[in-house]
Amino acid sequence: MNFKTPQQYKLAVEKILQNVINEIADEILEKLKQNIITYTYEYDYFPNKIYANGSGEPTYEFLDSWFVDKASIIANQIVGEIFHNPMSMSAPSASQPYVHGNYRQGTDRRTRLADILNVSGVDSENDFGGKLRQPYFDKTIEWLIKIGILWGKNILQNMVLNKNFSLFM
Repeated sequence: MNFKTPQQYKLAVEKILQNVINEIADEILEKLKQNIITYTYEYDYFPNKIYANGSGEPTYEFLDSWFVDKASIIANQIVGEIFHNPMSMSAPSASQPYVHGNYRQGTDRRTRLADILNVSGVDSENDFGGKLRQPYFDKTIEWLIKIGILWGKNILQNMVLNKNFSLFM
């Protein structure tokens, strides 16, 4: 490539770095989703007779509520983020009273579900006695530390509290 101005060079480098951040974010999201399948849907027992009106199958909406916000430039940093959108999941209803809450009790757990499911042991907000779980999000953080992408206690605490990942370059 021939760059005629420093600005052209800067834009080319930024584009490369955005692509790198996007690829890393996609890989992290894939690992997070693998952990959700393993530790949320399959751990302890599966299928669960309560899922989706006795079908034994989950809606997988919790899995699908996680997405990558493609990298952009914010305050001279290239930022890529993985988010959880709880409102993309179905609310409990008369036709599906136990999907992400308890319709009969007026309980909608969508905004708290990421925390409820990220436990080591029995989840605390289950209308049917609880289910033994492993922490899907914490397992993803452990994997990121193991492969060397994350370091620093403050960064980790922020990610665990907010249930999102932010990548900066």
